[in-house]
Formats: sequence, structure tokens, C-alpha cells
Amino acid sequence: MNKKLSSSTLKHSILIITPALSGGGWISIEEPIIELIKEVKSFKVIVVALGPAKHKSKIYSLFRLPYFNYSGIVGFIVNLNPLFTTLYYIPLVILSFFLLLIYRPTILLCNGFCSALFSSPLAKIMKIKIIVSYHGEIEHYLGKLTKKIINIFSRFIDIVLVNSEGSKMDVIPIMDNPKKVIVVRHWANKIFFSMTKKYREMIKQRMRLQNKFVVLYVGEISHEKLAHLLLYVIEKLSKFEDFLDFYFIFVGTGSLIYKIREFERKFQNIKHFEYTSNREKLLEFYAVADIVWSFADTTYLARPAVEALATGTPVIIPDLPTIYKKAQQNIRIPHDLIPKDIGWIVNADDIDNIADFLLQIKRQNMIDDFIRFKCQSYARSLHSPVNMKIIIETIKQLCEK
Repeated sequence: MNKKLSSSTLKHSILIITPALSGGGWISIEEPIIELIKEVKSFKVIVVALGPAKHKSKIYSLFRLPYFNYSGIVGFIVNLNPLFTTLYYIPLVILSFFLLLIYRPTILLCNGFCSALFSSPLAKIMKIKIIVSYHGEIEHYLGKLTKKIINIFSRFIDIVLVNSEGSKMDVIPIMDNPKKVIVVRHWANKIFFSMTKKYREMIKQRMRLQNKFVVLYVGEISHEKLAHLLLYVIEKLSKFEDFLDFYFIFVGTGSLIYKIREFERKFQNIKHFEYTSNREKLLEFYAVADIVWSFADTTYLARPAVEALATGTPVIIPDLPTIYKKAQQNIRIPHDLIPKDIGWIVNADDIDNIADFLLQIKRQNMIDDFIRFKCQSYARSLHSPVNMKIIIETIKQLCEK
């Protein structure tokens, strides 16, 4: 007879191994885990992570090793070579071994394959179920030997969660069983779907932006995420007489922060805010935005783009994928990745044309209530919080086995 996870007396624990406590990969783990704890209050969650001491939680136990911040240039370098990745993860692996032995969790949930590979043999010996949440790229990053190693270790892994059908096809060749790979589309937190016209007007007035056309950037501010292209566009727009009708907001951190600060000093209509995981604060930034400059891979939108659409804000996305080695090979995002009535995929090589297009959108008042309605409808159909239920149910089912 199966145990039922709805029982308040049932005790299960999850050990989460993650190199970072920010970004889309971490959000894809943290949000469903918080919902799971609400549903099954007996669940104990332990998180082991690397990085700065900013992140705190009353919901789960956090073991954090002070380390280089994975966001920005460190994460970029680490992902260039499997050897760099291995070296970076060594302290995390050592601590996770101890925590596996101490807590003996029901589930080991790993943010990325590297988090799982070293711990999976011990976890399997201890009869612990293993889930990998993966938001990277195999084909263009790993050599044949590394792929063979992952394939060998994949037999210890029970489930791999990916964010698109394209990512699924990328991961399947290194798995011992393709049925282990489950697609969970990016979702937007329910708070973003609560956006209303009245709230938008109120926040714009509070920030004194009611007469500005606001372009918002949310996320890692780096070359890999194509933030530099928006800076090139700003330079082009600054030559036009109605440039000051625009207002540019950057929310995040990364290797190009120094450049953003230079632009803040140079132009009076640019403002940078530090990264925040506070959804209420992010909602305010999306509320003032007329359009969100975002990024994507060839088969899926990044989380900031999904959040923007959920608030009813159209997106503009350069057609270079944010997987660095794909971009190096000039692989392009298909321009029909999203419908043209909710956003635009633009040619990353044609900065003049992008600048002209932004001017056209502003001058012709192209962002109206109907476009905002279409954006939210699209997000509700593909990127609602219902998507995270797949993760919650997967965890429950593994606990019952």
C-alpha cells in the first residue's frame, strides 16, 4: 500500500545542491519547493550552496559556503570548460557528501548535472532518489569523453527536468533512458499575473515616469545575456531629439555593471537597480515598463521574458541565443519563437534598425491595452504557475516509491 503525501505525519526530506541562490535555475527549484512545503508541512528541506551571504530563508535549512559569486563573469568562466566546472564544484561536493550521510534525505535535488554526478553514486547506495534540474546546453559545450561519463552516471539519476522540447532533445543522447527526461516550461510567479492598468498607472506616477517610454532590462547584466547590445542601441538613440522621452532601467548584476554605471553618469535617463529576488519589487519594475529587452535560447524564452509577458508587457529579444557557444557559431533564434503581436525577435547585427524600431514603437504608440491583453493571455496559456505542479507531483511520486 502506497504512503500518501497529504498526511501531516509523514516525514520526508530533500537535500538540494546548487551552485547559486539566484537566477532562473534556482527559481525553478525554489518556487516549487516552497509550494510543496505549503502542501506537505512535514517535508524538511536542506539546501547546500555556494556564494555570498545575501540569501536567507526561514523555510529551509541553508548551508552556504562563502565562495566566488556564480552570477556574472565567474559563472561564464566556469561553464567554458568541464575541468573548470569540476574544480569550482569541489567544495560543494565535499559538503554535500557530509550532509547526505547526516540527513539521509528521501530526495536529492541537484541544480545542474555537475551537482549530481559526484554525489549520485553515494546517494544511490543509500537508496536516495535523484532529480536533476537542468537549464544548460550539452551539445555545444561537452566533448565525447565528458558525454560518455555523464551517460554512465545517468543510470543513477531518476528524473531530469528541462525547460523545453529543444532542451529535452539536447539531453536525451547522454541519458541511459530518455523517459527520465521531463519538460517543465518556465512559469511566471502568480504575482506577475496580478498586474492591472490601475496599478501600472499608480507605480508610474510614483516613480515620475508617466510621460516616459520605459525600456526595462531584468537579469544578469553581461555580454552573454546581450545587455551590451541594448547599450549600443542607447548610444544610437541618444542622437535623436526625442531621446529623453525614453527611460532605461537595468535590474540585475553581472560583468557589465561598470558599463551601466558609466552610462548612468553619461545620460540622465538611465537608472540601475541591484538584483532583487523580491517579487513585489520586481512587479513594480515591470509595472513601469512599456517594453522589456530580454533574451532567449533557440527553443525557449528566458524567465524575465516570461515574467514580462505575464504582466502584460511585450518583449524585444535579439536573435542571438544566450548559450555562448551557440552564439559563437552564429546559430540564431527563429523569429517565430513568439507571436509578433506580443513581442519581437530582432536581428542582433543591425543596431541601427533596432534603434529605429524602438523609435517607431514609441512614436506610433504601438503598446496599447490590446497588446498587453494578448501578452498576458499568451503567458497564461503556456507559462502559468500550473507548470510547477509537474515538479511537485514528480517529487511526491518518487517519495511514494
